[in-house]
Amino acid sequence: VDDWTRLFPNITPYYAVKCNNDEVLLKTLAKKGVNFDCASRNEILQVLKLGVDPSRILFAHTIKSPGSLVFAHDSGTNLMTFDSTHELDKIKLYHPQAKTMIRIRSTDPMAIVKLNKYGANETEIEPLLAHAKTIGVTVVGISFHVGSGSRNPDAYWQALKLARETYDVAKDAGHDIRIVDIGGGMFADIEDDGTVTSCVAQYIQDGMRDFFAGIDVKFIAEPGRFFAQHYSVLACQVVGKRVREGLYEYFLNEGTYGGMSNCIHEKAEPVPVIVKEVTTAESFELALIENLQREDLNALETASAYARLIEENGYTQEALSERVGKSRVAITNSLRLLK
Repeated sequence: VDDWTRLFPNITPYYAVKCNNDEVLLKTLAKKGVNFDCASRNEILQVLKLGVDPSRILFAHTIKSPGSLVFAHDSGTNLMTFDSTHELDKIKLYHPQAKTMIRIRSTDPMAIVKLNKYGANETEIEPLLAHAKTIGVTVVGISFHVGSGSRNPDAYWQALKLARETYDVAKDAGHDIRIVDIGGGMFADIEDDGTVTSCVAQYIQDGMRDFFAGIDVKFIAEPGRFFAQHYSVLACQVVGKRVREGLYEYFLNEGTYGGMSNCIHEKAEPVPVIVKEVTTAESFELALIENLQREDLNALETASAYARLIEENGYTQEALSERVGKSRVAITNSLRLLK
């Protein structure tokens, strides 16, 4: 959070809960005064349960169900986005007190995750703002998202340029624009000396100055990976294995539909890491213990392996039972086969 304040001193962060909704992370960010970008009823509920005031929540989804709009209304979650007349009509019907922001389409073709499905095209902006005025939906802001994992400074500059043009259109339509939301997707790069940097920070500041100098608006953002990418390490457990065509296959308790989804969607490159340097003797011990897990070992082979581990590594039967995950009684009974 301190690094964000240093790099983006005039931009209020709304953490994107969808990035990582770990409760410890959310609690920590809440205590440090970070606000929250929620994309669903469940995300809003999770944040509210932490004691966060609904005024600190942005319902940042341009296509919301009637039920989620009713929940937002009842919980006092008023700030939200739209990009279509249909969404404006729903907001008017189910949450007439909402404070809305028009999301404009702006994308970085080089972003890791492109988000150009959402946002109004340039030709749609004026009719949308006119419709909002006609039906009485309050528009207080402009939002965009160039894509997650963007390192292209020009994408933010172009988006801020379009945001300023939208500001002028909104003002002509009679809307009082007070917020500009620059989205998220910014990387937090860690240098060799431990300093956190962002390759787009200065360009964002330049764009804000170029297009909004002298205009009284509050800048906010929806950072996710900036706060979450270095927060934790995913430790997995091998829960299954098989041999197929001479290859060993191991199955983890996590996968691409869970914590490893980014490995597929972001085309992450695997990085081999030596977890621990081992001696030849230690390597042999580990291999022997691994082979003890085979289902095709007979009782004498298992007993011989136990005896060898005790002899060559100095294990007591108690220590060996802990090492191989068997009971002391099982070890003792197995060794009796060798007598």
